[in-house]
Amino acid sequence: MKKTIAIFTSLALVATGVFVSAPASAAINCTKVDGKLPVMKVVKQPQSISKVLPKTATFYTNCGNITVALLGSKAPQAVTAFAALVRGGYYNKTYCHRMTTADYGFSILQCGDPKANGTGNPEGWNGIVEENLPKLGINNYPAGTLAMAKQSEPKTTKAQFFFVYEDSTFAQPVYTVWAKVTKGLDILKYIGSKKAFERRSDGKDYYVVNGAPVQAVKIEKIVLK
Repeated sequence: MKKTIAIFTSLALVATGVFVSAPASAAINCTKVDGKLPVMKVVKQPQSISKVLPKTATFYTNCGNITVALLGSKAPQAVTAFAALVRGGYYNKTYCHRMTTADYGFSILQCGDPKANGTGNPEGWNGIVEENLPKLGINNYPAGTLAMAKQSEPKTTKAQFFFVYEDSTFAQPVYTVWAKVTKGLDILKYIGSKKAFERRSDGKDYYVVNGAPVQAVKIEKIVLK
């Protein structure tokens, strides 16, 4: 039986008394989602870097398609792992579960967890070594960057990743940069403009700087080329 998380069925669809999402613009039209979580796919971790890596990936989402250029020459481990997960259907019908805003210090949309709560990672996978790390400095993760998420410890990069939708500065640039958005940055900026929220014990939704995206984002599939 597929699980359903209640927050997604209400995002951008139902007023809670605390906030009401603004209507979608004519250019960006996000369709409603059902909130059903996929069954987590078992994908074998690659044991070596692929000799031939894909050049691009297109994310088909309920808010439109986002295409990225994959940086296989700079981050071959990350791109190899991502390609294996895509081909295994790991990301299909998953939700982007986390958003941070500029007031938090950086602006990201985090995805890649079939559980949609930040705890999901491929079964049996070891973390991969971080690579292609930016230098210290202002806007070291510019808008359109796609980077791997990780925990504070080294070698905890696995399957989760994040889009940077506004120029951001990370005090500790420890997140592998493995792709750049070439089409669809306007979609990410639109999603970011809707802000983040959390549902509290009173049953109401509140804007926060680090929470779930108000605009639900579902990745239907990813196509590699």
